[in-house]
Amino acid sequence: MSGQETRLELRYANGGAALPPGAWFRFDLEPLSVKSTRFCPMSEGLRVVACDGEPPEVRIEAEPQTPWGFKPVRLVLPHGMRPGQSFGLRIGNESEDGELLAIVTPSPVHELAFDVHSGVEGEPGETDWFEAGWGASLPRCSIEAAPASALRVFAPSLVAAGSPFAVRLAVVDAYDSPAHPAFEGVVRFDPGPDGLPEQVELRAADGSTARVDGVTISRPGVHRLVARLGDRAFESNPIVVRERVDVPIRWGQLHGHDWHSECWGDGPDHYYRFGRDVSGLDFLALTDHVNVTPREDNRLGRLYPYRFGRWPTAREAYLENLRAAEAHHRPGSFATLIGYELSPYSPLHFNVLWADASEESFERIFVDEDGAFLAAVEEILSEANALVLPHMHATYVPYNHLAAGSTAAGEPLVPAVEGYSDWGMDFQPPTEQDELIGGLTHERARPFYEWAGRGIDVGFVADSDTHTGLPGRRHPGGPSPVHLRPQGITAVRARELTRQGVVDGYRSRWTYGTSGERIFLDVRAGGVRMGEELVADGPFTLSVEVAGTDTIARIGVYDPSGLVAERRLGDVREATVEFELPRPESPWTPYFVEVVQADCHRAWSSPVRVRNGSLPDLRWRGADGSLHLENAGGGAARGVTVAHHPREHPFAAAAIRHPRGEATPPWAKVWTHRWNDHRTTLFLLWKDVELAGTLAVEGCERYEVEPELIQFLLGSVEDDGAGRIRFSNPLEQPGMSTLTWGFNVTVDVSHRLPTLARLELDAEAEIRVGAEVVRAATLALPLNGLTAPFAERIAVGDLAPGEHWLAPSAEGLWAADPDDEILELSETGNLYGG
Repeated sequence: MSGQETRLELRYANGGAALPPGAWFRFDLEPLSVKSTRFCPMSEGLRVVACDGEPPEVRIEAEPQTPWGFKPVRLVLPHGMRPGQSFGLRIGNESEDGELLAIVTPSPVHELAFDVHSGVEGEPGETDWFEAGWGASLPRCSIEAAPASALRVFAPSLVAAGSPFAVRLAVVDAYDSPAHPAFEGVVRFDPGPDGLPEQVELRAADGSTARVDGVTISRPGVHRLVARLGDRAFESNPIVVRERVDVPIRWGQLHGHDWHSECWGDGPDHYYRFGRDVSGLDFLALTDHVNVTPREDNRLGRLYPYRFGRWPTAREAYLENLRAAEAHHRPGSFATLIGYELSPYSPLHFNVLWADASEESFERIFVDEDGAFLAAVEEILSEANALVLPHMHATYVPYNHLAAGSTAAGEPLVPAVEGYSDWGMDFQPPTEQDELIGGLTHERARPFYEWAGRGIDVGFVADSDTHTGLPGRRHPGGPSPVHLRPQGITAVRARELTRQGVVDGYRSRWTYGTSGERIFLDVRAGGVRMGEELVADGPFTLSVEVAGTDTIARIGVYDPSGLVAERRLGDVREATVEFELPRPESPWTPYFVEVVQADCHRAWSSPVRVRNGSLPDLRWRGADGSLHLENAGGGAARGVTVAHHPREHPFAAAAIRHPRGEATPPWAKVWTHRWNDHRTTLFLLWKDVELAGTLAVEGCERYEVEPELIQFLLGSVEDDGAGRIRFSNPLEQPGMSTLTWGFNVTVDVSHRLPTLARLELDAEAEIRVGAEVVRAATLALPLNGLTAPFAERIAVGDLAPGEHWLAPSAEGLWAADPDDEILELSETGNLYGG
């Protein structure tokens, strides 16, 4: 039973044949026992005990717990084992009197099993018990939830006055799992709105959950319902009632795992029922790890075969998930999305979801390159109605990886990023670590507001990544030691509760995330909501409306530089606070809001983007053989200069497209992403090949290097600060050959000199550069359009808003503001090619 202190043993009884000296068993011990139920650290105590008679001598060799949750254990029998002899391996925590007692991990699961291997020291080979047909002898365990001790009460966060809504409740144990045994009894409500009964009676068949329809509240304001389990009172989330509601708030998660990943869980049907009935979610997706198209010749899952006696094919497993989503989808009341997690060897993984998948069509959104980087699949994903949501792992993030494109319909492919998950929060810098929700885990990691301010237009979501198979559970901790924070949930303003409605809501960026509590948050600037853009010619007002599940400690407003305004409250649970902010100096500035409650739970808004309406914006207009330079902005352009050349220009070169189609490893690839007229990023990535050398960046104003995570951790990308970047990958290390290696360099190109990246390899190699395959030891890649200093310039003078300048000719290449001296609304489009 979850959280119970008990004796826990694995027992082995030998058969009719003796085991020779040096015989051993090894297995991956699942975290069945923990030191504490708070964050669920795995217990470390292991001791051999007698079962039936004197046990043999057993030497225990245990490794640390892995990120997947298990602890590798090896049991060696130095003197062998007699026929019929037995022993037990006790698991737990040592008490003061020397007793070894387990605290059962509070993650219910049934018929969990793990594999055993055996052999003899000094002899080659080993026996895999599962493959040998000994599945019935594998260790097996079930964990039940604890008895009823709490209530979860759910109501919509935003409702129109007088409109009927549903109230859902779940009787749970101390860890947010449905009570076991199933609750039978009465839940009472304090006097409340119309349609709310005095009590609800639950029977065992109800599974400890209930729903009340037809509740209405006529008075605008913030309301909370109170329900009682025995003599204990429990509140609902805050209900904000307005005279009119155009777009409701829907709560859900689009990232979670079950038994077809390396995780626990009781299957996709249980996953969806738990999210809907126990956690009260409005929408939900199961995104098990799938790196290539699910086929009959590949597999999914880690523990599944030991529980059920067979390996499912990847296609069979994925179709089970898809069919479960279809079975539980109820448009208007519960929307189930279909997707998977693409896990390249990068600090960013990607949850890929879509609204219109079917058993006949789902293959078209998968790839066949194991560990494919997002840029490699952009073409495939853009052809479908896909939604790609990066998962950040609370770690170092090379944010240029988010340079993704659009779908075929012109919708953003990556409209939002998972800035909180059960790994912890990514919003604050690594120096801010919260006891409950953690924080960034690498000192060089950048906070969400900083890297999102570089021009990456993304919203904030908090889609969990649970590995328990229990979506929406607030209790921190689970089988994996890196998933030790409360699950996040996302609020999305969606006009309709359908798959497409949820996808459209994410694409609108009218979203915010929380660390698990249903905190109401509405952020607007000058009437513009989060996810949209405000044009400001002067100071503006940012309004924050919040209603918490605990008292509000503070509200902070952030731009890419950090905290710009703050209000400390401390004794209220709801408030509307206005911040008077100056017009931003930058052309485009995102503003984020963070709400911190007294209980440490937080909410984070998607940005309101504020555009400086008083900046010039130079644009070329060509018509009827003439060429005009127009100031299309709201401010005067002072001292305008243009440059003219038949062939060359001083701006960032056109992008080198990522190579089309799939590549079978080994491969090395180079491509670029052009951010604007003056900034470009060069990507160098390789797989299954040893690549070492130097990338020299010449003639640039500024550059910045971002290694892939594995190279960041190993320190195998070294920047001398003067434009020479040394790189290598040590393939001789175990497991290293399967990884994708590389780095990217973001360059502010020179406006006066040729800018190029010169690749100098230690040995000749084959590299894909766009559509071309090159075999060479050196490679020069132009990053701007110059081969020599650019000299031909014309002084235009000042251009007022709306004013034009007529060029002497429309032929050749014309560059406006070639030295990038004028701060403009947009730094893209200053080049005209005649």
